[in-house]
Amino acid sequence: MKHTVIKLLFIFICFYTCSSQEIKIKKIYLEFKPEMNSTRKQKFYFKKERGTVFNLFCNKNGSLLYKKGADTLSAASISKFKISSFDEIVELQKIWQLENKKALVKKYGKPHPPFDKNGMFETFLIEKICENKYVIYPVIWRNLNVIK
Repeated sequence: MKHTVIKLLFIFICFYTCSSQEIKIKKIYLEFKPEMNSTRKQKFYFKKERGTVFNLFCNKNGSLLYKKGADTLSAASISKFKISSFDEIVELQKIWQLENKKALVKKYGKPHPPFDKNGMFETFLIEKICENKYVIYPVIWRNLNVIK
């Protein structure tokens, strides 16, 4: 009886570990620096979406929405975060698709549906509010109509 239970437990563990390929979500950090000469609003409250909109890369579909959950950081702790540029995000998207191809095919079949930045990344926006204080906002990418 004892051997049967151990064998069943071993089979269950093997089955679970072999079949559980997860689609990995990577954390990325962006820096919000408002441009002084911009004609567009770069940070504003949008009543329809009930959140604050940050326009970072307007010409490249880089609008972000913050709803809740911001945190304040000191200048010393900001060095722990790797700030990404828009070009780096494009490269990270390609890397993500290669790394998760097997898991996507396994979960959705072939061809698998496309994923957008909200499905690939957990995105945070960092804004400097004074000399030694920063705010980090959890944000989502706006105007993306692909699977999350």
